[in-house]
Amino acid sequence: MRITYWEQSADFESKEYEEIDLTKAVQIFKSRHWFEEIVVMERLMNSGKEFCPPGIGYVSDEGYILHVCSEEKDNYSIHFIYPTGSKILRKLGLEDQETKSTINLSEEKVILAIENFFNESYDKLMK
Repeated sequence: MRITYWEQSADFESKEYEEIDLTKAVQIFKSRHWFEEIVVMERLMNSGKEFCPPGIGYVSDEGYILHVCSEEKDNYSIHFIYPTGSKILRKLGLEDQETKSTINLSEEKVILAIENFFNESYDKLMK
């Protein structure tokens, strides 16, 4: 499975990147300047401007997405977006998607979720 990723700032600015492996994905998550991004988000919020939680999205070539966000220092949420329906319908572009979310996660729990995503252990992802 091929996985790429994107990063999104609190001001909606985003950038897409090339394929990565599990080690690089964890490194990207751990090295992100989350607190600085949260300060920007709070500044936008307090000034009445539009904002979103900063995040990283890991995207598989099979249509699975793990979106990691943070709205508070050392507190994360993950959103797992996955295709439903048969592979044939997906190939025809007729699939639906569902989302499962979990909030109030520690760094360790997010790293475990990233590992499960890369290992295609989707049933363990939200635990």
